[in-house]
Amino acid sequence: MSDPGGLLEQVAGVPAEIALVRRAATDHLGRCGCANAADAVLVLSELVTNAVLHAGGADRITVDCRDGSIRIDVHDGATGPARVPDVAPEVGGRGLRIVEALAE
Repeated sequence: MSDPGGLLEQVAGVPAEIALVRRAATDHLGRCGCANAADAVLVLSELVTNAVLHAGGADRITVDCRDGSIRIDVHDGATGPARVPDVAPEVGGRGLRIVEALAE
């Protein structure tokens, strides 16, 4: 669901819903005409994936595109800050590095 003011709100509790969130965000940012939409969707995808795989789901996801910037918030039930590992394991572990490189 989205509103014309530039805000998209979603939830994701299982891995299959990650693609749905990604698709909704891509469509939403395209309608809003936001620059850097592909980078924003990649950041969103990484954050939602982490929430679903490591914190039991993302109970509130917002994508807000206004005034030339995109704000992404992903809320889960975990406590404490997300941690970027010093060394990425063979499989996975690179998502927060991607977020760190693309987001402010």
